[in-house]
Amino acid sequence: MSPFQNHAHYLKIFILIFSFSLFGCNQSASDLGPTPEEVAIEFFEALYNQKDLDKAVTYTTPKIKRIMLHYKTASAVQRHVLNMKYDQVVIEIDKTGRGQPLIEKTAKSAKVTLFFSGHYDGRKMKDLKTVEMTKQADGWKVKKIKSDPYAS
Repeated sequence: MSPFQNHAHYLKIFILIFSFSLFGCNQSASDLGPTPEEVAIEFFEALYNQKDLDKAVTYTTPKIKRIMLHYKTASAVQRHVLNMKYDQVVIEIDKTGRGQPLIEKTAKSAKVTLFFSGHYDGRKMKDLKTVEMTKQADGWKVKKIKSDPYAS
């Protein structure tokens, strides 16, 4: 083996190891866990469409969890805490704020605005909520829920 071939062999090994280390440092979106938007939607899906208070509180901070569990049922939380009742609801992310910068991997908090459209007692209902999210060791959690700022 000539000296040139020997160096080329080592160069290939070095490039291969370096490539693996670079790819290992990049995390895919699935490695990062659910986004704040996904967690906010899961929270409201559990509360409104699944009517599962125990599941809903898994997406909240301890303070919000304590308040919600005081009311004992998903229906009572809908009525007394959120002032928003639905028999069935479609929840969508506010897409008008797309010009805002994306939430960075290192962010510790986020605001998510959601649109609600559904029915209650045969009447069509619409609402808007802004959800303040906080990142904790086990993922994004609902910290605060703000009412529709445009409601009269």
